[in-house]
Amino acid sequence: MKKLILGANGQLGSSLMRYFPEAIGLNREDLDIKDFKKVRTMIEKYKPDLLINTAAYHDLVKCEKNFNEAFLVNYLAVKNLAEICKKLNIEFATISTDYVFGLDCNREIPYVETDSPGPTNTYSLSKLAGEYAALSTWKKTIIFRTSSLYGLEGSKTRGGNFVDKRIEDSKNLEIIEMGCEQILTPTYTKDLAATIGKFLKIPKRKYGVYHATCEGQCSLDNFTKEIYKIMKIGKEVVSVDRGGVFKGVRKPFFSVLENKKLKSLGIDMPDWKDSLKKYLSEKYPSIKN
Repeated sequence: MKKLILGANGQLGSSLMRYFPEAIGLNREDLDIKDFKKVRTMIEKYKPDLLINTAAYHDLVKCEKNFNEAFLVNYLAVKNLAEICKKLNIEFATISTDYVFGLDCNREIPYVETDSPGPTNTYSLSKLAGEYAALSTWKKTIIFRTSSLYGLEGSKTRGGNFVDKRIEDSKNLEIIEMGCEQILTPTYTKDLAATIGKFLKIPKRKYGVYHATCEGQCSLDNFTKEIYKIMKIGKEVVSVDRGGVFKGVRKPFFSVLENKKLKSLGIDMPDWKDSLKKYLSEKYPSIKN
């Protein structure tokens, strides 16, 4: 199967390129998905059997300030990709987010694929719109919803990832304050890439929405404490309840996903703590777990 990966130098894109070394990878410098005409030309040039889109506009604060840009990238560009894939009969996979949920402030049970979404901010609303657009446009669409990604390359637009930023904080701050009210599931991009790879090996796979995160759940302060525990960093982490608000943007209090459909196919993902240990040992090989 000939694969084309968009956003190939991002956190997830880089992991996918390592998992699929034979794939064709295009970075934003090669192809901006907002350039609809060029997107069509490039896809027609490479004629893949499968297109995987990892490109997105995911800075929460910037999405609130740049509503049109958020919907252009996360909705209209995704719709355009689905339309091109339909015309050329290409399987289309795109990445979405746990943030399509979160409106229910009292939720304590992980969301399954059939639960009704409830976005809380512009980013999540634009991603959900992209889901609906792709699924309604092309029957051979696969949506992978995931959560709190971190990878070896870090996020280009965010200047790194949560794990590395907390390690950097420990070098510069005596006390680290972290939110305690948001419950989620950190997910290592290497594990997500492997899961996508396993799914694509299924001969008669069904299209639609799939949840794909590591197992378990935690708050951001406990995530930070686990990082420091593994790295043997003796810094105090102070838990702070920020009311689910980040720089003026409302975030979900609870956005844990249950990988129900993947599990029904015999595909399991590791516990988030095990994945974190694996990441840290790969990124910082001198540490002793």
